[in-house]
Amino acid sequence: MAYFVLKQDARWLHAVEVIGSMSTLQRSDDTEDGDKGREIADRGSLPFQVRSQSRQRYLDYLERPLPLLSEKLKRLVEKYAAKMPVRSAVLIDQEQGQQQPYWLIAPPVVDCLSDETEFHLDGSLKKLVIEKEKAGPYHLFKLGGIREDMLIVSLALAESMLRRDFMGIRVEHVDVQ
Repeated sequence: MAYFVLKQDARWLHAVEVIGSMSTLQRSDDTEDGDKGREIADRGSLPFQVRSQSRQRYLDYLERPLPLLSEKLKRLVEKYAAKMPVRSAVLIDQEQGQQQPYWLIAPPVVDCLSDETEFHLDGSLKKLVIEKEKAGPYHLFKLGGIREDMLIVSLALAESMLRRDFMGIRVEHVDVQ
């Protein structure tokens, strides 16, 4: 099976930009019992402030500061990862007086790096290669064992996303061993 890195498409002008601190949400890597899903799903809606722009575009996938999905994209992702915990979030533009609903996702962390993966001296990723057998049962997951936050999607999910009219989604092929 082929896999792809899911990214926010930087070519979109006037994309909404989340600002402020992340103190409203404890990073999932810091949970004591490692149960990221329960940490995400057990709480109410999260408010996120956005930088106000005159021609704001609310893309279907926002990569930073945390992976956020539009309602439309969340419905599609749930068909492939039904048990993945999600938490509602609201993007708030106080100057424009607008609020947009989004969904914070908590994909499973999968350690599936191949021995062929290469790193720079500073520890950042140089060449990504994943093991097909370890990634096999997942259609959407966070890649474990690297510094970067990286979401990986299966070929089936990537094709399904690209066939629909989503804004701001880009996928890059990942080498598989």
